[in-house]
Amino acid sequence: MKIICQQLDNLEEIDKFLETYNLPRPNNEEIENLNRQMISEKIESIIKKTSQRKKPRT
Repeated sequence: MKIICQQLDNLEEIDKFLETYNLPRPNNEEIENLNRQMISEKIESIIKKTSQRKKPRT
């Protein structure tokens, strides 16, 4: 229970900190571009992993 209370305190502190700054928010286009890049990287990673698993047949 103590850990949960500490985590909640930390979250409250983080919220207070973030409220003090007016951080820029990404627009929908920027969000889509970021997501597209992550998806592309995931696809590349999967392709590399599957190609490494395949062994040439003899």
